[in-house]
Amino acid sequence: MMAGIGKTTFSKKLYDNPLIVHHFYVRAWVTVSQQYQVREMLLSVLRCVTNTSNEICEKSDEELREQVYRSLKGKKYLILLDDMWDTEAWDDLKRIFPDDKNGSRVMLTSRLRDVAVHACQDTTPHRMRCLSVHESWELLSSKIFVDETCPPELVTIGQQIACKCQGLPLAIVVVGGLLSKMDRRRDVWEEVAQSVGSLVLGEADHCKNILALSYNHLPDHLKVCFLYMGIFPEDYEISVKKLIWLWVAEGFIRPSMIKGLEEVAEGYLEDLTARSLILVKRRSSNGRIKTCYIHDLMRELCLHECQREKILHVINRGGQVPQNYLHNLRRISFHSSFREHINGTSLPYTCSVFCFEKLSFSDHRQHLNMDLKLLKVLDIMNIRLMEIPIEIQDLNLLKFLALTIQKFFHMKFICIFRCLQTLILDCDWDGHLSRKFWNMLELRHFHLKKSWGSYSQELALQELPSNVLNNLQSLSAIRPVSCTRKVFLSMPNLKKLGIHQTEKDYRFRGWFKKLVHLQELETLKYAFSNPFVSSASKPDRLPSWRSFPQKLVKLTLSGTSLPWEDMVELSMLPKLEVLKLRNYAFSGSEWKSREGGFPHPKFLLIGSTNLEIWEADGTHFPNLQHLVLRHCRFLKEIPYGIVRQLCWRKSNYIVAGFCCNVCKAFTRRTTEPGE
Repeated sequence: MMAGIGKTTFSKKLYDNPLIVHHFYVRAWVTVSQQYQVREMLLSVLRCVTNTSNEICEKSDEELREQVYRSLKGKKYLILLDDMWDTEAWDDLKRIFPDDKNGSRVMLTSRLRDVAVHACQDTTPHRMRCLSVHESWELLSSKIFVDETCPPELVTIGQQIACKCQGLPLAIVVVGGLLSKMDRRRDVWEEVAQSVGSLVLGEADHCKNILALSYNHLPDHLKVCFLYMGIFPEDYEISVKKLIWLWVAEGFIRPSMIKGLEEVAEGYLEDLTARSLILVKRRSSNGRIKTCYIHDLMRELCLHECQREKILHVINRGGQVPQNYLHNLRRISFHSSFREHINGTSLPYTCSVFCFEKLSFSDHRQHLNMDLKLLKVLDIMNIRLMEIPIEIQDLNLLKFLALTIQKFFHMKFICIFRCLQTLILDCDWDGHLSRKFWNMLELRHFHLKKSWGSYSQELALQELPSNVLNNLQSLSAIRPVSCTRKVFLSMPNLKKLGIHQTEKDYRFRGWFKKLVHLQELETLKYAFSNPFVSSASKPDRLPSWRSFPQKLVKLTLSGTSLPWEDMVELSMLPKLEVLKLRNYAFSGSEWKSREGGFPHPKFLLIGSTNLEIWEADGTHFPNLQHLVLRHCRFLKEIPYGIVRQLCWRKSNYIVAGFCCNVCKAFTRRTTEPGE
């Protein structure tokens, strides 16, 4: 089956169908791709069916196979393997799926009939067909007009354009995205029809040329953002947050008097998704795009244009590139062969280097022996380094840096970068902001994935900030030792904050009330390392809602083991729309919601709790649209008033995972006569 015919879209609709979600106990989606890696596929399955930890990456492939098998054994599962290119990929995977004769299913998509027949020996593979002329026009008009009606004078020419797309959904939605941004005039549409009609009419080439037509109509500021997608590997799920930070660091975003750079960049992304040049993979709890990807044909277009313009080169498996060719490249993305190029390579004009190959350098003397004087973007997070290479400390122009460090990280090694805008680190860190942190005046985003390390008892608890970080917007994984009034006042525009607390932080009390000084804060994540510690080491109870930042929209609590009575304070927050309670954020068998509480939240998640009885009526959570319950095995039922509201809104977002009692009660409630 040809590319762009809708295999993945069709499969995704089945996979996310509420009946399917309810029918199968566990589900896993695995993207295989041409250059598949068995290990990555095994990890993808495990991430979907279990609560994985960092230790899982240390296991051998055979150990991962055994763990997948045990995780699926006895459960009714649905595994979807998307974009399989090779029969060997199926042979490598099929033995990890137990056949318990319980209705479990494995579904795969492939462009190659031989692969499908090999995997489905007992049945006939379903062959996707092209859309009819009528279906093509319906899809095209829905893409252009959404809820509007097509003007009569455009119907005929619109049908002609739809017909020339030859029934390929990808081509149709891309042309629809193009027309949605153009004037709704017949002469304009006739030009598009002529352009589409003049393209080569081979199956594959026709679709590619239609995609190129849409690309050619992009304004220059969107072209460069689209071509940048070529740095990512095939079928790679791209973090939108990281993508936007990269665009900003590269200087692609036009400054605005009324919007921040990240907000402008998000608008660029929405424009590209509206044109179907970039596709949405997942959305966050507030409806914004969380991850995205590009179709294989789009990626081919990206790489072709990048090579023609000489702005990006991708090095794949076994790819040795002549030194004189690399010498003048602006951006290099290593998908393989990174080790072969790091010694003695001169890249005097290179401004961006990426590595997507997973490597581990155990030698602490390992150097990045590359001439990178003009480097502004360095993303080598997939390489596990023992410590920060000394060469990196000489990169004075760095604006974006992403690293994985195996040794304990000290802030002093990073604070020398005066131009740095984004710093992403995966390392052990004490979570304390040293005085030198305030030297990075350009810093916009500081994200660390761990902060459970021990800090010195002699640490000065309130080092005075030496500057005001007006540009800082997101800061994660700090410890209570840094949560002071003076620290927060030095970050007047902070919008996102992550705080990690451990049992060793018991000396720092009352820090939660200092959050009120973050007047622009919209997102807060607060995690405690162990919800089952003694009362002396437990975190403080929640203060009055007036002590919270009043612009708070999204709140995540984890491991805090608070009493359910404290939910009263959260119910009063004036702008709270998303509330996530993970890993015993609240503890106790009964939660009685306050009358009229939580008027604003649209999304509620409760995960891993000992809650048994939840009392609420129709006045609670009146605007709730999404309810997610995970590992609530003691919860007897969802309050009838909340179920009724969600059903009345025809919401498909009541998700109960690993909650047997809730699933039974919900099924009984929603099938009662008259409901």
